Amino acid sequence: MGPDDSAQLQADLGMLTDWETKWQMSFNPTKCETIHITTKKQPIITTYTLQNHPLRRSMDARYLGINITPNLSWNTHIKNVVGKASQTLGFVQRTLRACSSQVKKTAYLSLVRPKLEYAVSVWDPHTKTNIKKLEGVQRRAARFCVGDFRRTSSVSAMLQSLNWPSLKNRRNRSKLHMLYKMKNNLVDTNLPPQTLQPATRRPLHFIEPHSTILAYQHSFFPSTIRLWNQLSDKCKQANTITTYDSQLPQPYHSYNDVQRP
Repeated sequence: MGPDDSAQLQADLGMLTDWETKWQMSFNPTKCETIHITTKKQPIITTYTLQNHPLRRSMDARYLGINITPNLSWNTHIKNVVGKASQTLGFVQRTLRACSSQVKKTAYLSLVRPKLEYAVSVWDPHTKTNIKKLEGVQRRAARFCVGDFRRTSSVSAMLQSLNWPSLKNRRNRSKLHMLYKMKNNLVDTNLPPQTLQPATRRPLHFIEPHSTILAYQHSFFPSTIRLWNQLSDKCKQANTITTYDSQLPQPYHSYNDVQRP
C-alpha cells in the first residue's frame, strides 16, 4: 500500500462519518481498530482516524470469530480454538463421566468438534505443530468416549472404532466442498480468473496460483486447487453436492500422518 492508497482509505473513513450523520447513526471509534498486513520490510504505517479519533493499531484483529495477524499466521487463532475446545471438552468430561459411550460421543460431536471446525476453509493449518494441537483435542475425546486411558492403548484404533476421520481430512473435505460450490455457482463467490484452465487443455483442472509467500501458498485457493486436481474426472463432473461428496476419496491423511513430530 502506497501513500495514495492510504489517502484513499482515509477518504473512505471520512465517507463513513458522512453516512452516519445522514442516517442519524453513530460508530464507536474506540471499538474500531486497524491492522497492517504486509510482507514489506519497511511498510508505510499510517494512523487512520474516524470522527477525528485516531484508530488503535492492532497486532491481532478478530474478524467474524477469526483471529488475523499482520503476517497471516494462524498460530494465535489455533491457540484460541484449541483452548476453547479443550475447556468445553473438560466440562463434558466432568459432567458426563458416568454416561454411556454414545452420549459422550454425541456431546463431543455437537459441543466440541464444531469449535474446532468453525470457518476451517479459511484457516486450515499446514504446519505439523498446529495440526497436532487440533488433533490432540479429538484424541483426548476419543479416549473419553471409549473409556480407555491406558498409555499402551492405540488412540488410532479408538478413532477408527468411533468412525471419526482425522480433523485434517475433514478440513480437506470442507475446502473441496466450498470449491465445488464456487465452480457450480452455488455460493456468491467467484473463482479467481487466473485459476481457470483453457477449455482445450484439461478443462476440469484449475491453474494453481503460485507465490513465494508461504502464507499464500497454503491459503484456500492454492491448497484446495492442489486437492481438486487430484480428484477423478467423474468426481469433478458430479451433478449434485451429495454425489460429489460420495465420490471424494478418503481419507486424504491417515491417522498416523498427524502423529509425526
